[in-house]
Amino acid sequence: MFCSNCGTQLPNDANFCLKCGQRLSAVASPQTVYEICEIRLDRVEPSGCILAIFQQFYCYFKAEVIGGGRRVIAQTLDMKYSTRWLDGSKSGDADYFDAVEEREEYRAAVDSLIGELTKEDWQLLPETGKYWYSYKLRK
Repeated sequence: MFCSNCGTQLPNDANFCLKCGQRLSAVASPQTVYEICEIRLDRVEPSGCILAIFQQFYCYFKAEVIGGGRRVIAQTLDMKYSTRWLDGSKSGDADYFDAVEEREEYRAAVDSLIGELTKEDWQLLPETGKYWYSYKLRK
């Protein structure tokens, strides 16, 4: 069973959502099962060492169905980014990569991805993840 408010998967006997606190209906409808997808960021590994030397990489945003095996249902085109954006330092840490700053072209790419998904009957959920682009949708 899933929360109708935030999409969190719950035990079948739950009366309230364990994440957002939403009261669940007294009779759970076993027919109502939603797929949940999340917008994620991924990077394209550089194919030449010259790109790595200058800390120039490419990334893209993807909508990935979560639970029951992940599968990508949509993604943006590759976009250039530099690992020196946030504080002038370099880092190979995954959190550093995931925390790319919200730039106009990235916001436009994420908005376009969400628009594409809503045309396919995906519904944007109010719950967001750790990063500015970590939206969840359900269908």
